[in-house]
Amino acid sequence: MLSTRTEGLMIRIISRVIMFDSSTRRVLLVRNEGANFWYAPGGGWEANQEDIRACAERELFEETGIAGKIDRLIYTQQFHASKTVIFLEWFWLAHPVSTTVIPNDHKDDHGIVCETRWFSREELQEKKVFPMRLKDTFWDHVDTWPNEEDPFLGVS
Repeated sequence: MLSTRTEGLMIRIISRVIMFDSSTRRVLLVRNEGANFWYAPGGGWEANQEDIRACAERELFEETGIAGKIDRLIYTQQFHASKTVIFLEWFWLAHPVSTTVIPNDHKDDHGIVCETRWFSREELQEKKVFPMRLKDTFWDHVDTWPNEEDPFLGVS
């Protein structure tokens, strides 16, 4: 995975996916065992093996068992995991390519994700979720983003 060290800091690039099913108006999120929050699936970019969008699609499938197609980049954020580790997270909007059914027998190969679930906007209001935008501003743009050119990467 791509990481770099700068003056005692390690910087990791993480590619995350906010999978949106337009037919049910739900987003797909995951939770780790023992965690009290839900988050967008994703993980470390293997820069020597894939482009960053391919990383997002790979991580989505590894963690949820559902294949998705990236529509566009929608958010970036810096997350301080510790005093010496910073994650630069890329959040991609995606849509399911075939099914939205979460496989009952799917298991995260890395053993981190223990639960995968679809949420409506209303259901998210009572949950702790990351990014927090999923409770509000995400929904203001989700219908227009797929029709707009990605200003960062152009049309794929």
